[in-house]
Amino acid sequence: MPSNRQEEKLPTNPREFPDNRTPNFILKAKNGHFHFMMVEPDVSKNYLWYMSEPKLVRVPELEAEMRVPGRRWYATDKAGFELQRRNNAVATEGEPYVCLHNIKDPELYWFGKRHAEPPVEQVTLVISVGELYLKSAIHRKRLVRVLMDSIRRVLQNPQVFRNGDTMIEVRKEMPTKEQLKLLALLPGIAKIYEASQERGERKGDPRGAFICSGAQGIPITPDQRVLALISGGIDSPVAAYRMMTRGCLVNGVHFLNSTNDTASVMEKNRRICERLSSVQGRLDMHYVDISTLQSQIVANVPNHNRTLIYKWFMLSLAASFDDSCFIVTGDSAGQVASQTVHNISTLYPTVCKAVIAPLIGVTKNFIIDEARKINTFDFSIQEGADCCQYMMCKSGANLMMGRRTLEAYVRRIKLTELKVMKEVYRDGKLCESSEFTYYPQSGVRVPNNTPPPAALVQDASSEDDVHDVVYFDAAAGTKIAEQVQMAMMRAPEGNPNSMHMSGREARMAVEKVRSQLAKVMHVPANDIIFTSGGTESNNIALNGYRVVREPWSHASTIENSNIPDGATV
Repeated sequence: MPSNRQEEKLPTNPREFPDNRTPNFILKAKNGHFHFMMVEPDVSKNYLWYMSEPKLVRVPELEAEMRVPGRRWYATDKAGFELQRRNNAVATEGEPYVCLHNIKDPELYWFGKRHAEPPVEQVTLVISVGELYLKSAIHRKRLVRVLMDSIRRVLQNPQVFRNGDTMIEVRKEMPTKEQLKLLALLPGIAKIYEASQERGERKGDPRGAFICSGAQGIPITPDQRVLALISGGIDSPVAAYRMMTRGCLVNGVHFLNSTNDTASVMEKNRRICERLSSVQGRLDMHYVDISTLQSQIVANVPNHNRTLIYKWFMLSLAASFDDSCFIVTGDSAGQVASQTVHNISTLYPTVCKAVIAPLIGVTKNFIIDEARKINTFDFSIQEGADCCQYMMCKSGANLMMGRRTLEAYVRRIKLTELKVMKEVYRDGKLCESSEFTYYPQSGVRVPNNTPPPAALVQDASSEDDVHDVVYFDAAAGTKIAEQVQMAMMRAPEGNPNSMHMSGREARMAVEKVRSQLAKVMHVPANDIIFTSGGTESNNIALNGYRVVREPWSHASTIENSNIPDGATV
């Protein structure tokens, strides 16, 4: 017995429908075509009638069925009408039945109970679709279907139909005021009208009485996933909503300091996430505990530079947190020290994923008005000692930090693991909550109820020295630590030992990989050394090593090797 999923995949064309299967329903569409279906058509299907319990019979059997009293027969062709007349099946009252010629075999007929088109519900709303400047008509229709699904979700009404590529009709029920306010925030809606109930000639706008304008933009599509930094302030929820209006599916991340009172901060962010999820449908929010990171920043970074270093780690952690397309922030140029033009030009290029700031050139008054529009302003202004206030420099913050200064401070900070709580919101309600441990160096997530992999457990006996030399050997038999191998594979250039190049291009490529891995591992670039060759690796394992550095060259040798003149040991 095939499953329902398999049945749904059967072709509906009568010529292509398998001969060894019997359809459960035969539908006649308004365009005159017939469709063989395994599930009953719903009221949203554009059909004239459909046949239930169809049976395939020959002419004598069909004539016997037509002579059964209490039935009203319908025919679809001239031969069927002739059979009705011959068997006196011309009653105008009774249970409706219909007969249909088999297109594959003219000697066979389908017959069954006839179900007419359901009564059409009255149109209550007319919605115009925002301007979609797309070259592909197929792409446009797909976005309109996505928008219709969002409207059904918000209104909790399946009676939503497309009227061309620019209009959508809502039937049966008139939405409430709250539903209309939420409907106006959906990306992709241009204007909303109350449909006219007058019959006959209409006066004025044929769409009906104007209610309100929509959010315009592009309907949200699940293949454009982005990660927004939600701080709990006014700006970041507005930035997240602006990306929703451009068709992006937004998830959030918030960085917490567990040593402070986090209850008020999390409650404020939950209210914001509930509001955003009512627009988007589903929103995944992550709360990352960075208390150990902030302690290291306080111990290693001067007060006037802490905010910038803290923000760099926020961006870097968000960039490696999931497979989203880019990072979204609520930055507005010149607003605070971390958002000056010079500091933004230093921070953004050092992150390994694109950083988008939708509010970069707008005024604070515009942001506040937008926050009031999406109903997050009242939540954002609530009191709460979040991590930003903990790290904020009260006076004398650095307004122009250079890239070398940034990298020097970053190298002092070592991250091993972070505690993360994930919350899933659907249609304005918190539905799921879970916790896991995140290892930034490898990108691995481990649920809290399972032990971490052995390769991720740090050896307590060894000191965490910033100047340790890290060896990467992928060509020889020397075993590499798991976290080192994963970090190496995440490098944009891949494994340098696999390149079959020579000369300056090869050396430059290796140096590029070295700097990328140094940033991932948070160690100085000069202390990352690539080795290759089984003999060299064995000598290192048995006899130890010492490092020889020449211009554009790094090599590891055994204790008694000859060192070229001019090289630094």
